[in-house]
Amino acid sequence: MATSTGSRSLMGMNASTVDDPEADADTEGSTDNEKSLFDDNEQSTTSAEKEPLSMKRRIGLVGALLLCVFTIFAFALLLPCHKPKCQKIPGCPGKGDLASVNWTDKFSGITPVMISLVDVTGDGRPDILVEFDIEVKESANSSFLRQFCKSADCRGGGLLAIHGSCGDSLWVFSRNSSLGFLACESATDSTDTNNNKHCLLVEEKTNFVLLNSENGTTKWQSPSNSKVDSFKFVNDVDGDGERDIVFVHERPKNLYSEGDINLISGATGKVLGNYLPLPGGHGSSNILAIHAPSSKQQFVIVGSVSLDKNSTSLWAISVHDLLEKVRQPTKAIPVNHGENTNQIRSLVSSAF
Repeated sequence: MATSTGSRSLMGMNASTVDDPEADADTEGSTDNEKSLFDDNEQSTTSAEKEPLSMKRRIGLVGALLLCVFTIFAFALLLPCHKPKCQKIPGCPGKGDLASVNWTDKFSGITPVMISLVDVTGDGRPDILVEFDIEVKESANSSFLRQFCKSADCRGGGLLAIHGSCGDSLWVFSRNSSLGFLACESATDSTDTNNNKHCLLVEEKTNFVLLNSENGTTKWQSPSNSKVDSFKFVNDVDGDGERDIVFVHERPKNLYSEGDINLISGATGKVLGNYLPLPGGHGSSNILAIHAPSSKQQFVIVGSVSLDKNSTSLWAISVHDLLEKVRQPTKAIPVNHGENTNQIRSLVSSAF
């Protein structure tokens, strides 16, 4: 086949192209450029990794870590826990970590008279105070009475404290004497829940006995000359820091007045002044109450019912005025007194 003189074969063209030195030089140059670019990237990455953090970045990192740790601990501390060990409530003895159990106690030789709920252990939960009479016929066979009766002549009554959640006997108060009224309240005017309470009771109808409800020990006792009709705790009026007691007691029937009223110091048990006679005649009974319009103001209200005259009377005075009157009997103070039911109502509504 004929070919043109001015043309060359494809094989020849390819061979010449491959063997061209200029083309080879261009190819090698492009390869070297690509390698230099990769080398520059690797060097910049290595230098960035080796560059230390600035002071601001370090502070920010440490602050972020501390914030995370603080958040975790705050959440753990604020999360409520209802377990007894978290609430610092002691468990019942011999019952593991149980804070309360079902219990049954049997005390032979006694008859319960009155039951009061008082926090004796100081754990914020009510315990049980049982005022009881001793069964004389059963005293010799009662293992419970033998624990505190010092002689074979076991009589009168006593006071028993029982753990409200566990049923354990905490303490017993008994002096072979009869017991009467019982009241347990805070010893001071403080609103602290951990404030120890004292229990005031009447022994042999005439003597006041103040007990520490935590252990049943006697703080003081104050004898009265006659039967105590009623008593109430009032706020501290003599400035000794402890709540005081106002009480009404009977007087001999040969006197004009049937009853007297007075104040006793809650710290010492001493009478704060002279007895103040109550209005009324013979054969009457007196009822004592305390009215508190505010935390700093209290009124003593005494209601008398005359049995022979078939009449009633109401007598009211502030606690501070009562203190002034028993300390200074001749001092004139306002006293409100009314007769019959209608006047009692008007007195109560107008006095307060």
